[in-house]
Amino acid sequence: MRKQSEKAPAPFFNIGASSLLVIFLILCLVTFAILTLTSAKSDADFAEKLAHHKMNYYAACNTAESTMDEIDAILADAWQLSDTDTSKNSINNDSSQPDSTSNDSSQPDLTSSDTAAVFTEIETQLTALDSREQLQLSMDFTQSEPTISYTVAIDDKQNLCVTLTLAAAPAKGEAYYRISQWQVQSSGEWKGDQTLNLMK
Repeated sequence: MRKQSEKAPAPFFNIGASSLLVIFLILCLVTFAILTLTSAKSDADFAEKLAHHKMNYYAACNTAESTMDEIDAILADAWQLSDTDTSKNSINNDSSQPDSTSNDSSQPDLTSSDTAAVFTEIETQLTALDSREQLQLSMDFTQSEPTISYTVAIDDKQNLCVTLTLAAAPAKGEAYYRISQWQVQSSGEWKGDQTLNLMK
């Protein structure tokens, strides 16, 4: 009896070790490419947000400096007007009293009423400026060092807060104010979640 050899049918795909290795390498390359693309996109988004934030910050700084220039002009006009009025009064007093000893000081002394009149004029001018520019100006002239504060919006989450400390009676040639605050502050209220879900 003749013995017939039977062969098993060959599979349609004959995958060897080398083919598996190539497939594994291709999968690794695809995975690394996706990770690189994701990281590059994340870095690009972060750089764009940072550039946008810097642009908004410097725009707010320019607005704050422009406002400071306007405040400086108001202060200069108020104090120069007060010096002019005081000088006129001093000249009138000297002419009415010819035998009195002359005052050699170039800067006449300001009385408390003169200083109060100056700050009243400054407050009037700053109120008009605030109504035009919507700067959220706040003034405190009751302290020994009067202050002017205003806020410039950077974005919907941050503000640039500026505080100027004024000289009570600046001498001739001295600055009318100094910058005591130039700070970025959050405009939103922080709400911390203090709840804890404990297992019973």
